[in-house]
Amino acid sequence: MASKFLLRSGRLAAAVMASAVAFAAGAADIAVPAEGESPTIDRIRSAGEFRGGTAIGAPGLLQDPATGELVGPAMTIGAAIAEHLGVEFVPVESNWDVIIAGLQSNRYEVAIAPLLTTPKRLKVVDIIPYYNDGLCYAVRKDNEKMADITTKEQLNDPNVNWSTVTGSAAEEWIRKHFGNANLRSVQPAAGAGAAIQEVVSGRADVVSQNSSQVQVTLARFPELRFIPPKDECLKNPDSQVPVGMAVIKGDAVLVEFMKAVVVSLEPEIDEAIAKYTSPEFMIRK
Repeated sequence: MASKFLLRSGRLAAAVMASAVAFAAGAADIAVPAEGESPTIDRIRSAGEFRGGTAIGAPGLLQDPATGELVGPAMTIGAAIAEHLGVEFVPVESNWDVIIAGLQSNRYEVAIAPLLTTPKRLKVVDIIPYYNDGLCYAVRKDNEKMADITTKEQLNDPNVNWSTVTGSAAEEWIRKHFGNANLRSVQPAAGAGAAIQEVVSGRADVVSQNSSQVQVTLARFPELRFIPPKDECLKNPDSQVPVGMAVIKGDAVLVEFMKAVVVSLEPEIDEAIAKYTSPEFMIRK
């Protein structure tokens, strides 16, 4: 059964259709597959609706705290795809533990929830990325030892003390790519919050943060700065992992069509990532 977020419902329908109109101009030259070229697109046209499985994952897909409506680049892309196909965009509510299963059981044609690209997932689905998650590095503004450090290469120094979480993927990345640095590791039970406090308190010089958390971190700890700076971090983080939408394998024409839509929307997607990683959307009131 389709979600309670069906676009036939008033305000959300208006918001998403407005989004589609706003972004359709940039995608006007996309070649839409003809009948018979993609079995999935043929089914979508026949049904008159494009169903996208949803699960909340900022900044790709989240709820506006003011309205409760689904927002984010995933919604923009979904609306644009539907616009090109001349059908209605229907978000279908799902959960992270069954998002791929819902795709396999034909509850929706695309899992629009922001999915990390992993080897395990790529065995059963094709993923069309629309942004990259990754790492950036936070230091105290007033740490004299770090005052002249502006690039990540300068962090690979035996005089630089890193705060990490024991056994985390970020720690493994740092060990591999910053092998000259010293690690001050905190236990997983304490978590990332404890790792950043090591830098805030001055006990360590630098800590990694996911790029999606950069704006929130700066809001909470204005005494910090990031390497690279915020805007560059959002566009080009370190240790990048593509994040995107998933479709069942076997429909190459659908995949290429969706990739073309994503490419046409790149400026709007970048703007949305910056917007939806802001404290307004990332910090629950």
